[in-house]
Amino acid sequence: MAMLLGVVYWVVHLILIHEHSDLNGPEYDCDGDGVVDCGKYDRFGQTCANLDHCLWKYHLFSCLPPGKCCKCRATQCLANATAKAPEGEPDQSHVYDFGKWQNWANHIESCAPWTMPSDDKELAALLAYATEHGYKVRPSGATHSAGGLVTSQADTEVLVVSLGKYTAPEDWEYKLTPQEGKIAGRVMVNAGWTQLQLMAKIRPLNYFLPSQTAGYFFQLAGIVANTVHGGIYESGFIYEYVTRMRVMLHDGSIKVIDDEKDLRFWRTSFGLLGLIIGLEFELVQRPKLQVYTVPQRKLADWSEVEFWRYINVDAAANVPPSTPGFTEPTGSQEAASGEFFLNFGLDDLLGSSMLCVATRKNG
Repeated sequence: MAMLLGVVYWVVHLILIHEHSDLNGPEYDCDGDGVVDCGKYDRFGQTCANLDHCLWKYHLFSCLPPGKCCKCRATQCLANATAKAPEGEPDQSHVYDFGKWQNWANHIESCAPWTMPSDDKELAALLAYATEHGYKVRPSGATHSAGGLVTSQADTEVLVVSLGKYTAPEDWEYKLTPQEGKIAGRVMVNAGWTQLQLMAKIRPLNYFLPSQTAGYFFQLAGIVANTVHGGIYESGFIYEYVTRMRVMLHDGSIKVIDDEKDLRFWRTSFGLLGLIIGLEFELVQRPKLQVYTVPQRKLADWSEVEFWRYINVDAAANVPPSTPGFTEPTGSQEAASGEFFLNFGLDDLLGSSMLCVATRKNG
């Protein structure tokens, strides 16, 4: 049986090689000049080889390696839509050459150059370049923002800035400060890090952020600037627990914001005030945390009582009775958070149902 599967694999593999080597049609020739623009996947860079013309698309068993296809972009960009370092300046290809911005699902493409400065100097130089050439600067993190929030096909003269390769100076890259008074701890961190990168540092020491989002892959600057969805029943959004920010203004100057009267304007600022490049958060001690799936419940009907029964009783949500729309009954309220998935039962076979991934603070 194993030999048979091995033979089948290699037959399929050879077919895929043949299909991939026969690159023709508009999905590979982007401008119709008979020259293949797309198809080659850069294994080292883990992306397409010609980013100005090509986008990675997931198509299982239709490309080589399986699932990694480089097809022509739906939106073709003019040659001058690529940002380049000013003449006479050192080569900055490592900052500018990241193709054009698209969102996480690849259903929003743009002609905006996707730039990734590695430090404060390169970021300030990029802002000066944008000013000189009339570009609007838009920050982008995990590319998970609502459509059009960063940029879109219709926008022109836009530079998208990512902190994905950014390194902050000294303590602003990462510094953990143990308990201070009533605060369990604080952490200074590079705003270009993801939640996962931060948690990898603080979780082994039993620290958590006081709240959470719906995913670990969001960039910290985006979480604070764009109010990423998700939270904890007893807590607010993550941005509420920011105590300091290090920011770069439009002229390349850097400020540290630590007054609450100013911080409140930078939270959910969408990059309109400047770029958030460093953050300080309050932390909480949480030695144990349980993540579990609440068994799916098929609902008898879509009544308020059935809806709230699953949330309050099955999922043990810690929702106060003062919550608008709240309906009895009340459960144990032991869960710290819950992410709910609803099937509205548009077909008679499955019916209506709810499912929840919940957390509990165990200790």
